[in-house]
Amino acid sequence: MKNPRIQTFLFLTALVIVSLWILMEPLLERREITVARPSTSVLPVQASTAVSALTRDSFARWAERGAGLGALPASLTGTQVDGALHADANGNLLLELGLRRVFDYFLATLGEESLEQIRARIAHYLQQHLPSTAAVQAWDVLNRYLHYKNMLASLPGHDGTYDGMRASLNLQRELRDSLLGPELVSAFYLEEDQYADFALQHVDQLRDAELSAAQRQQRTEVLLSTLPEELRTQIQATGVPLQTEQQVQLLRDQGASASEIWQHREQQLGADAADRLARLDEQRAQWQQRYDAYRRALSAIESSALDEADKAEEILRLRAEQFTPTEQKRVDALDRIAVDARTEP
Repeated sequence: MKNPRIQTFLFLTALVIVSLWILMEPLLERREITVARPSTSVLPVQASTAVSALTRDSFARWAERGAGLGALPASLTGTQVDGALHADANGNLLLELGLRRVFDYFLATLGEESLEQIRARIAHYLQQHLPSTAAVQAWDVLNRYLHYKNMLASLPGHDGTYDGMRASLNLQRELRDSLLGPELVSAFYLEEDQYADFALQHVDQLRDAELSAAQRQQRTEVLLSTLPEELRTQIQATGVPLQTEQQVQLLRDQGASASEIWQHREQQLGADAADRLARLDEQRAQWQQRYDAYRRALSAIESSALDEADKAEEILRLRAEQFTPTEQKRVDALDRIAVDARTEP
């Protein structure tokens, strides 16, 4: 499975924007669900997660359906299930990152199979590999996990800036914590949160103009020392992509062409990565052109002689004509940030 943190660093810009949102996209708008790395965090299911007879009956039906689905989708052929399932001595489920990895292994086939088929496969797998009580508890956890994934779609998008992404991450964490609870959040997202917090603090240091390069390096080393060894080693291994994107920004500032930037990335990261980053650059540029044109039209509406109700109606019409419903969430976030910037003292 793809490593989400390496992918994240490959797409950092000179501001080292922390794009953790590739880990947290709404379930139904993705073909691939991110698979996290192993963790030693293991928690028993608390008494409050006891499941009802209705949940048991539902689980049994889904497991039976999963048993009749036949061969796995083509993308999983020849692979082993990622993750692990464990129960304690009393037969209760242990909450650990391996459980999320099992879920994500099957969810990565979304598009090859429907969500209903995937849920059935997971139910059958849980029934085969856990004691009966733990299996039903895991089924309950899966339903909460999927509900959280889907509720992400109700959150506004970010504008691609560091501050916008940070605000979006905070909103997503609040949603996650409220829907999943502290035990499940700790089991599923502890290492991911450690990584995110490190990256955010690192960006804050890079943005501090009063720090010298030596001071930034020293503070980075201090930050790294607070992380678990395995995570620290992986972050250090991403130094080449990170430095490459910082160098790319310097090249842009000096007027380098797209071809020169591709060549620099190709030398540092390889042709495949250079191609992916070039496509991302093009997508960002196209989006920015569309958004800039929209902002010009929006300004014309706001400065027109229309009354406020008509202005609001025209703005909604403009957004609907220029952007998809998903894009409109991002536009809404960008517009609110622009308003906040104008009203700052």
